[in-house]
Amino acid sequence: AETSLSKVQKSSLLLAYEVNAVGPILVIKHMRPFLKIGASLGTGKGFSLVANMSARVGSIGDNALGGWHSYRASKTALNQLTKTASVELGKRDNIA
Repeated sequence: AETSLSKVQKSSLLLAYEVNAVGPILVIKHMRPFLKIGASLGTGKGFSLVANMSARVGSIGDNALGGWHSYRASKTALNQLTKTASVELGKRDNIA
């Protein structure tokens, strides 16, 4: 585990980012047409929903322990990508 900066490796950073940030945003990108259809069908609420699993360690403000550099950074990236996608999809497609 990355308990200190000396244990951080490029491969760990890239893998965590690919799995926890790149993968989810690409799923949203490619599911967008289906989310748009879902917003107009079914629920009676008039919107679709995207949910991504983040973690408390992805919070910048709530990082009192340090460590887990790759995982923390990737979850922070996921949080920002999810929020940014939410703003765009909410404005254009009524997707929350």
